[in-house]
Amino acid sequence: MRREGSGAWRSQSRTQFRTLAWVGLLVLSGLLVLVGPLGGQPLAAGRNPAASNVAAGGLGTNDYFDAIQPSPQGYLIWPQRPIQVYVEPIAAVNSAAAQQSRRWVDAVNGAIADWSPQIALSLTPDRDQANIRVLRSAPPLQWPPSGSRARHAETRFQIFWRVNDVGKRCFWHQQTVFLGDRQGPELLRGTARHELGHALGLWGHSPDPRDALYAAQVGIPPQVSDRDINTLKRLYQQPTGARCLGP
Repeated sequence: MRREGSGAWRSQSRTQFRTLAWVGLLVLSGLLVLVGPLGGQPLAAGRNPAASNVAAGGLGTNDYFDAIQPSPQGYLIWPQRPIQVYVEPIAAVNSAAAQQSRRWVDAVNGAIADWSPQIALSLTPDRDQANIRVLRSAPPLQWPPSGSRARHAETRFQIFWRVNDVGKRCFWHQQTVFLGDRQGPELLRGTARHELGHALGLWGHSPDPRDALYAAQVGIPPQVSDRDINTLKRLYQQPTGARCLGP
Protein backbone atom coordinates (compact mmCIF):
# COMPACT_ATOMS: atom_id res chain seq x y z
CA MET A 1 0.00 0.00 0.00
CA ARG A 2 1.27 3.46 -0.85
CA ARG A 3 -0.21 6.67 0.45
CA GLU A 4 0.77 10.25 -0.19
CA GLY A 5 1.40 11.95 3.11
CA SER A 6 -1.20 14.68 2.77
CA GLY A 7 -3.96 12.15 2.27
CA ALA A 8 -4.68 13.57 -1.19
CA TRP A 9 -4.61 10.19 -2.81
CA ARG A 10 -4.24 6.54 -2.03
CA SER A 11 -3.40 3.73 -4.41
CA GLN A 12 -2.94 -0.01 -4.26
CA SER A 13 0.30 -1.33 -5.78
CA ARG A 14 0.90 -4.67 -7.44
CA THR A 15 4.33 -4.85 -5.87
CA GLN A 16 5.56 -4.48 -2.32
CA PHE A 17 6.71 -1.09 -1.11
CA ARG A 18 8.28 0.22 2.04
CA THR A 19 8.49 3.96 2.64
CA LEU A 20 11.97 5.21 3.55
CA ALA A 21 12.53 7.11 6.79
CA TRP A 22 15.02 9.96 7.10
CA VAL A 23 15.72 12.68 9.62
CA GLY A 24 13.79 15.80 8.65
CA LEU A 25 10.82 13.96 7.13
CA LEU A 26 7.33 15.05 8.09
CA VAL A 27 5.25 12.43 9.90
CA LEU A 28 1.67 12.32 8.64
CA SER A 29 -0.81 9.52 9.31
CA GLY A 30 2.00 7.29 10.54
CA LEU A 31 3.90 7.50 7.23
CA LEU A 32 7.10 9.33 6.35
CA VAL A 33 7.03 11.35 3.16
CA LEU A 34 9.76 13.66 1.89
CA VAL A 35 8.52 17.25 1.71
CA GLY A 36 9.85 20.80 1.65
CA PRO A 37 12.39 22.06 -0.89
CA LEU A 38 12.99 18.54 -2.21
CA GLY A 39 9.46 17.27 -1.74
CA GLY A 40 7.32 19.90 -3.41
CA GLN A 41 7.95 22.46 -6.13
CA PRO A 42 5.12 25.00 -6.44
CA LEU A 43 5.02 27.43 -9.34
CA ALA A 44 4.65 30.88 -7.79
CA ALA A 45 2.46 33.68 -9.02
CA GLY A 46 3.99 36.24 -11.37
CA ARG A 47 6.71 38.49 -10.04
CA ASN A 48 9.24 40.97 -11.37
CA PRO A 49 11.91 39.05 -13.35
CA ALA A 50 14.47 41.66 -12.34
CA ALA A 51 14.18 40.43 -8.75
CA SER A 52 15.47 36.96 -9.68
CA ASN A 53 18.52 35.57 -7.93
CA VAL A 54 21.14 34.94 -10.61
CA ALA A 55 23.84 33.52 -8.34
CA ALA A 56 23.33 29.86 -9.31
CA GLY A 57 23.12 28.97 -12.98
CA GLY A 58 22.94 32.71 -13.66
CA LEU A 59 21.71 34.66 -16.64
CA GLY A 60 23.91 34.36 -19.68
CA THR A 61 25.23 30.89 -18.85
CA ASN A 62 24.46 27.80 -20.94
CA ASP A 63 22.54 26.03 -18.18
CA TYR A 64 21.43 26.33 -14.56
CA PHE A 65 22.61 22.94 -13.36
CA ASP A 66 24.04 24.48 -10.17
CA ALA A 67 20.45 25.19 -9.10
CA ILE A 68 19.39 21.53 -9.37
CA GLN A 69 19.16 19.75 -6.02
CA PRO A 70 19.73 16.04 -5.45
CA SER A 71 17.57 14.05 -3.05
CA PRO A 72 19.13 12.07 -0.18
CA GLN A 73 19.39 9.20 -2.68
CA GLY A 74 20.95 11.25 -5.47
CA TYR A 75 19.49 13.00 -8.49
CA LEU A 76 15.95 11.91 -9.29
CA ILE A 77 16.43 10.81 -12.87
CA TRP A 78 14.91 7.96 -14.83
CA PRO A 79 17.50 5.37 -15.96
CA GLN A 80 14.95 3.37 -17.94
CA ARG A 81 13.11 4.89 -20.88
CA PRO A 82 10.62 5.61 -22.23
CA ILE A 83 9.42 7.25 -19.03
CA GLN A 84 5.86 6.16 -18.34
CA VAL A 85 3.44 9.06 -17.83
CA TYR A 86 -0.13 8.72 -16.59
CA VAL A 87 -2.51 11.59 -17.41
CA GLU A 88 -5.87 11.67 -15.64
CA PRO A 89 -8.40 10.91 -18.39
CA ILE A 90 -11.21 13.09 -19.67
CA ALA A 91 -14.40 12.94 -17.63
CA ALA A 92 -16.87 10.56 -19.26
CA VAL A 93 -19.91 12.74 -18.64
CA ASN A 94 -20.94 14.86 -21.63
CA SER A 95 -21.10 18.17 -19.83
CA ALA A 96 -19.33 21.48 -19.33
CA ALA A 97 -17.10 19.72 -16.81
CA ALA A 98 -16.12 17.19 -19.47
CA GLN A 99 -15.24 19.99 -21.89
CA GLN A 100 -13.08 21.62 -19.23
CA SER A 101 -11.33 18.33 -18.51
CA ARG A 102 -10.70 17.88 -22.25
CA ARG A 103 -9.00 21.28 -22.38
CA TRP A 104 -6.91 20.23 -19.38
CA VAL A 105 -5.88 16.94 -21.02
CA ASP A 106 -5.04 18.74 -24.27
CA ALA A 107 -2.80 21.17 -22.37
CA VAL A 108 -1.00 18.36 -20.51
CA ASN A 109 -0.51 16.35 -23.69
CA GLY A 110 0.86 19.46 -25.34
CA ALA A 111 3.38 19.88 -22.53
CA ILE A 112 4.41 16.23 -22.89
CA ALA A 113 4.94 16.85 -26.60
CA ASP A 114 7.10 19.87 -25.73
CA TRP A 115 9.50 17.69 -23.71
CA SER A 116 9.34 14.55 -25.87
CA PRO A 117 12.01 15.62 -28.40
CA GLN A 118 14.50 15.80 -25.50
CA ILE A 119 13.68 12.57 -23.64
CA ALA A 120 11.54 9.53 -24.45
CA LEU A 121 8.09 9.72 -22.86
CA SER A 122 5.21 7.29 -23.23
CA LEU A 123 1.61 7.55 -22.04
CA THR A 124 0.29 4.74 -19.87
CA PRO A 125 -3.22 4.07 -18.49
CA ASP A 126 -1.71 2.44 -15.38
CA ARG A 127 -1.84 5.08 -12.65
CA ASP A 128 -0.15 2.93 -10.00
CA GLN A 129 2.85 1.81 -12.04
CA ALA A 130 3.49 5.07 -13.91
CA ASN A 131 6.77 6.87 -13.28
CA ILE A 132 5.03 10.25 -13.48
CA ARG A 133 1.38 10.84 -12.67
CA VAL A 134 -0.39 14.04 -13.71
CA LEU A 135 -3.60 14.56 -11.74
CA ARG A 136 -6.32 17.11 -12.36
CA SER A 137 -6.28 18.49 -8.86
CA ALA A 138 -5.25 21.61 -7.01
CA PRO A 139 -2.08 21.09 -4.96
CA PRO A 140 -2.69 19.60 -1.50
CA LEU A 141 -2.64 21.95 1.43
CA GLN A 142 0.77 22.55 2.98
CA TRP A 143 1.70 23.03 6.61
CA PRO A 144 3.38 25.29 7.33
CA PRO A 145 2.07 27.37 4.39
CA SER A 146 4.57 28.00 1.60
CA GLY A 147 3.89 31.74 1.53
CA SER A 148 3.39 31.87 -2.25
CA ARG A 149 0.46 33.96 -3.41
CA ALA A 150 -0.95 31.32 -5.71
CA ARG A 151 -0.40 27.64 -6.18
CA HIS A 152 -1.83 26.48 -9.48
CA ALA A 153 0.34 23.37 -9.54
CA GLU A 154 2.91 21.41 -7.60
CA THR A 155 5.09 18.37 -8.14
CA ARG A 156 5.86 15.99 -5.28
CA PHE A 157 7.90 12.81 -5.16
CA GLN A 158 8.14 9.71 -3.04
CA ILE A 159 11.21 7.51 -2.63
CA PHE A 160 10.65 3.98 -1.36
CA TRP A 161 11.84 0.40 -1.50
CA ARG A 162 10.39 -1.72 -4.27
CA VAL A 163 10.80 -5.49 -4.45
CA ASN A 164 11.49 -6.33 -8.08
CA ASP A 165 10.60 -9.47 -10.01
CA VAL A 166 13.75 -11.33 -8.90
CA GLY A 167 13.29 -10.56 -5.22
CA LYS A 168 15.77 -7.70 -4.82
CA ARG A 169 14.88 -4.58 -2.88
CA CYS A 170 15.60 -1.46 -4.90
CA PHE A 171 15.25 2.23 -4.28
CA TRP A 172 12.54 3.64 -6.51
CA HIS A 173 10.72 6.91 -6.87
CA GLN A 174 7.49 8.19 -8.31
CA GLN A 175 6.58 11.75 -9.22
CA THR A 176 3.07 13.18 -8.89
CA VAL A 177 2.06 16.43 -10.56
CA PHE A 178 -0.98 18.15 -9.07
CA LEU A 179 -2.32 20.51 -11.71
CA GLY A 180 -5.60 22.42 -11.42
CA ASP A 181 -7.72 23.34 -14.41
CA ARG A 182 -8.54 26.98 -13.59
CA GLN A 183 -6.11 28.65 -15.99
CA GLY A 184 -6.47 29.50 -19.65
CA PRO A 185 -5.10 27.02 -22.22
CA GLU A 186 -1.78 28.79 -22.82
CA LEU A 187 -0.99 29.33 -19.14
CA LEU A 188 -2.15 25.81 -18.30
CA ARG A 189 0.17 24.27 -20.89
CA GLY A 190 3.03 26.46 -19.66
CA THR A 191 2.41 25.40 -16.06
CA ALA A 192 2.27 21.73 -17.08
CA ARG A 193 5.51 22.19 -19.04
CA HIS A 194 7.20 23.63 -15.94
CA GLU A 195 5.98 20.88 -13.60
CA LEU A 196 6.93 18.12 -16.03
CA GLY A 197 10.45 19.55 -15.97
CA HIS A 198 10.51 18.93 -12.21
CA ALA A 199 9.10 15.44 -12.69
CA LEU A 200 11.87 14.66 -15.19
CA GLY A 201 14.40 15.48 -12.47
CA LEU A 202 14.96 19.24 -12.71
CA TRP A 203 14.48 19.88 -8.98
CA GLY A 204 15.37 23.53 -8.89
CA HIS A 205 14.50 26.75 -10.69
CA SER A 206 16.13 28.82 -13.39
CA PRO A 207 16.73 32.52 -12.67
CA ASP A 208 16.00 33.36 -16.32
CA PRO A 209 12.34 34.12 -17.22
CA ARG A 210 13.00 32.80 -20.72
CA ASP A 211 13.34 29.23 -19.38
CA ALA A 212 10.47 26.81 -18.79
CA LEU A 213 11.83 26.17 -15.28
CA TYR A 214 11.76 29.83 -14.26
CA ALA A 215 10.37 30.07 -10.72
CA ALA A 216 7.32 32.24 -11.48
CA GLN A 217 4.66 32.65 -14.09
CA VAL A 218 5.24 35.28 -16.75
CA GLY A 219 2.82 36.81 -19.24
CA ILE A 220 3.68 34.45 -22.09
CA PRO A 221 4.84 31.06 -20.79
CA PRO A 222 8.31 30.24 -22.14
CA GLN A 223 8.92 27.20 -24.28
CA VAL A 224 11.53 24.57 -23.40
CA SER A 225 14.71 26.59 -23.93
CA ASP A 226 18.25 25.65 -24.87
CA ARG A 227 19.20 26.23 -21.23
CA ASP A 228 16.45 23.85 -20.09
CA ILE A 229 17.74 21.25 -22.56
CA ASN A 230 21.39 21.72 -21.56
CA THR A 231 20.51 21.41 -17.88
CA LEU A 232 18.51 18.24 -18.54
CA LYS A 233 21.43 16.76 -20.50
CA ARG A 234 23.89 17.51 -17.68
CA LEU A 235 21.45 16.05 -15.16
CA TYR A 236 21.23 12.75 -17.03
CA GLN A 237 25.02 12.47 -17.03
CA GLN A 238 24.99 12.28 -13.22
CA PRO A 239 24.86 9.11 -11.10
CA THR A 240 21.38 8.36 -9.81
CA GLY A 241 22.27 7.11 -6.34
CA ALA A 242 19.76 4.31 -6.87
CA ARG A 243 20.79 0.83 -5.80
CA CYS A 244 19.42 -2.65 -5.24
CA LEU A 245 20.06 -4.99 -2.37
CA GLY A 246 20.31 -8.76 -2.47
CA PRO A 247 17.31 -11.00 -1.72
